[in-house]
Amino acid sequence: MAALTGCLVLQSWFRILFVFAILHGPVQAEENDAFHRLDDSYKFVTRPDIEAPRFNVTVYERRSVSPGYWFIPSYDFLDQSVQNGGRWTAPHIFDSNGGLIWSGSYLSRQYDAFDFRLSNVLGEDMLSFLYPRNRSAILLDTSYNIRHVVPIAEEGKSVDMHEFHLVDNGTRALLFYDQRRNATQEQSRAIGYMNGNCSVNDNLFHELDVADGFEPTFTWSSAEHVGLYESSKVENSLQERCSEYWDFIHVNSLDKFPDGSYLMSSRHTDTIYKIAPSGEIVWRLGGVVSDFRANFKFARQHNARIISSNETHTTLSFFDNATRTPMREATADSSRGVIVELHTSPQRMVARLVQEFVHPDGPGNYCVARANVQVLPNGNVWICWVDGLLSTEHTPDGLLIMKARVKQDWLKSYRTYKFNFVGKPSAPPDVQSHAIGSDEDNTTTTLVHVSWNGATEVNSWNLYKTDDIGNIDSPEPVTASPRMGFETTLSYKGFASYVVAEATDRHGAVLGRSEVIKTIVSARLSTATIAQESQWLDRMNRRTGPTRQAIWLVNMIYVNPTVTFASGLFCGMTLLVVSRALWRAKWKGLLSRRRNGSFYKQLPQCDDYFEKP
Repeated sequence: MAALTGCLVLQSWFRILFVFAILHGPVQAEENDAFHRLDDSYKFVTRPDIEAPRFNVTVYERRSVSPGYWFIPSYDFLDQSVQNGGRWTAPHIFDSNGGLIWSGSYLSRQYDAFDFRLSNVLGEDMLSFLYPRNRSAILLDTSYNIRHVVPIAEEGKSVDMHEFHLVDNGTRALLFYDQRRNATQEQSRAIGYMNGNCSVNDNLFHELDVADGFEPTFTWSSAEHVGLYESSKVENSLQERCSEYWDFIHVNSLDKFPDGSYLMSSRHTDTIYKIAPSGEIVWRLGGVVSDFRANFKFARQHNARIISSNETHTTLSFFDNATRTPMREATADSSRGVIVELHTSPQRMVARLVQEFVHPDGPGNYCVARANVQVLPNGNVWICWVDGLLSTEHTPDGLLIMKARVKQDWLKSYRTYKFNFVGKPSAPPDVQSHAIGSDEDNTTTTLVHVSWNGATEVNSWNLYKTDDIGNIDSPEPVTASPRMGFETTLSYKGFASYVVAEATDRHGAVLGRSEVIKTIVSARLSTATIAQESQWLDRMNRRTGPTRQAIWLVNMIYVNPTVTFASGLFCGMTLLVVSRALWRAKWKGLLSRRRNGSFYKQLPQCDDYFEKP
């Protein structure tokens, strides 16, 4: 712990040298009475801005459950033009017991986030999600720093919330966007519309080059390749449909084959398409013009994904919503996840149902829209059922082994995922400290709440009593506790006017420390207790004189404009001289930031939009 004091001093002098001399000093914890309440959501003393869904979890066969964390974005409603959602409207990461690991509420600000997942971006693991509010896809590194904000809809085009999918080993990104247009006269007459051109909502997709700043390299239009006659979205009359920008196709997922072709799912044609790199449709599975003879039916499907593919066979997974349409009854007893095998040789176009994963609540339960299926690395299958954030895990043969549903049953999620993941936040842990006096025995207890949003490796917490700049009297913590969920409470029998919390992993290695936190003092503390603490602080002050002088200098520079200007001028000249010396020594190449194969072009970061992690 002696390194803590030295680190603080070095950090202070470093800030002086580079003019950014701002001493944050002791952080005053804000008084907060919102202690844990056993209701339908998580609430925390250290993070009152977070309110996350609380799950009911049922594990039927624990040994079969795969390791990993749940990636679950929750929302109240899709249309946020009138108002945004509650504080639980955010991307979240939960552990296998439904305990909160990370909340992205500080990013989403109670607006919807979609398709939140772990993505491979040029070989690096990143968190990605769609954020329609900002017309962007957000990419975070595993320390939760915003790395890129990618525009997802050009001017004059509508944002599509269905897909932001990294493919080709993280070198390409796939996304949809929407555009209103008029169909051709030929397309319109093919469905019997003779009053001009039928107006449609055209779903398009881009393939983006990640290394080239997410520049589009391929664009495809539904209206240019799919006939209007394929649509089963026919609730209104033809005249009404063609005068109101008919949502005739409603694409909802996109994947890429090893041969460069694309796999696209369309809800309103009940069809899964293979699209060649040229843009031509290679085959259709399902719908009114299917190219396959199949031993199963499906309808209003979502999230088609390629499991394997070669010249003659393709295996797919997708979610079969199976809901009825005006043209037919429901195609299955309930919504379900499916795995199907396709024989794709021209001589034998056959589709076979390999496995189904039925709704955990039994027959008659349907997901009207949305949902997804994810095949996990060990062969298990993860399924999102939308309502109540219901998510399940199944063995490859269809056995239900885990079910999780939130207590806030009105909440929904378009997709949920499960990934192995290590989160190491760059921000320090959050701490609240309160000193509570007892009238009965005239004692004082320092009650400390600590959390670390996004840290997956914390095994235990140590608490140190410090002075106002982090100096300690003993290298041993005054108390310690195993991690007890997102927020852990530590209790010290005594009064600590300042504290530092330290996180350690399962091997005892230090992962990180909080800032110095000032304890909030209750009125019940005795005069003797306060006097004793003052004496301890005085003793620490005398022992750490040089350190305090350094901190005093930083404080003076921060609060005195004249000193700030003079020190800034001095440091600026010093930096100029040093820079010229380094240049002459031809060290420029060694000091410049190395990019991974040209990595990204600079993109707008919206730094003023996002808050603390």
